[in-house]
Amino acid sequence: MDSKTPLVSVIMPVYNGERFLEESIIAVQKQSFKDFEFIIINDGSTDRTEEIILKYKEQDNRIIYVKNENNLGLVKTANKGIEAAKGKYISRIDSDDLPLPMLLQEQISFMEKNPDIGLLGVGSFYFHHSFQFRKPKRQIKYKSDDIKLFTLLYSPFPQCGSMIR
Repeated sequence: MDSKTPLVSVIMPVYNGERFLEESIIAVQKQSFKDFEFIIINDGSTDRTEEIILKYKEQDNRIIYVKNENNLGLVKTANKGIEAAKGKYISRIDSDDLPLPMLLQEQISFMEKNPDIGLLGVGSFYFHHSFQFRKPKRQIKYKSDDIKLFTLLYSPFPQCGSMIR
């Protein structure tokens, strides 16, 4: 990795996300850790998504804009962002997520201290559609063997806010 390669690539797929997109972009920009590229992939949106992305891209040279001419869906769009990523770590943030300012710093610190870890999940807080905060119904700290077993049935990681090496 040369000195111009960012340590982290933040990947944000978005489809018709104008409602929360600006807040989400600002939350990523306000991360205490600053050495990241911010890849925003517009998945064929028909609302003001492109206009919003271009506004912030003009102000922040860390933003890399990728546009799908047609809607490919979340998985293909996220994979497109991952293919474009240059960072040692990839962080997945959705266009309606509001990551706390220390998210990247704490994740990187953990990953650097634990080189045997390939995937790091995070806890999440949910907001009701009326914008009232709701605590998660449960908070579980999984052990490695539990995670391996659970992945046979479902993903125990919220995709948003997860970091991979």
